[in-house]
Amino acid sequence: MAVIVILWLILIFVGIRYVNVSDDIIAFDKDSSLALRGICSIEIMLGHIGIAVDSAVLFPNCKAGILFVGVFFALSGYGLMYSMQHKENYLKKFLWNRFPQILLPAYIIYVAGGQLIQLTELLM
Repeated sequence: MAVIVILWLILIFVGIRYVNVSDDIIAFDKDSSLALRGICSIEIMLGHIGIAVDSAVLFPNCKAGILFVGVFFALSGYGLMYSMQHKENYLKKFLWNRFPQILLPAYIIYVAGGQLIQLTELLM
């Protein structure tokens, strides 16, 4: 548990950057929100792996997983709303731009997983 806390502190201090007072400050700019979402997604994956292998090291506190999922969804929603308000025709282009990044790999994994299940059923 202490190792996880030390890693978190290192990630927080490495991620902090100096902002000039004269700069236009946005509450969550793209870089910082992507970094925080990335940290949340890593913790969510570690939590799922910890549950699967029944490891208290990877999944020390189940309530922390709920927090990371909430933060991830809140930041994603914030990014979507910000983009809708500041970009023209964002919703029209959203699915078209996301298809190669999200839907296509998900479909490939879905088909490959189905084939793997059928193969294991044939072997049994």
